[in-house]
Amino acid sequence: MTYYIYGKENCPYCVKAKDLLDSKGLPYEYIDVEHDKEARQFIKEVLGAKTVPQVFLSKEVTEHVGGYQDLLESFYDPFDSMFD
Repeated sequence: MTYYIYGKENCPYCVKAKDLLDSKGLPYEYIDVEHDKEARQFIKEVLGAKTVPQVFLSKEVTEHVGGYQDLLESFYDPFDSMFD
């Protein structure tokens, strides 16, 4: 499974999303919406999103994870803290 991160330069949460996936050894493709007009239109018109990053589990709209916080929460297991 490859993640797809739509982001832009100088975006701290885009960097955090990449760092998180790197730390977990998960592959991703980074799409810079500032240099990719189709990607920018996709984020704005299809998702209605106004912020980046926007993270997906595939190139399908139905596989939208959300932003950085959503990505982070997708790795959270509430049972981990129960056994500390």
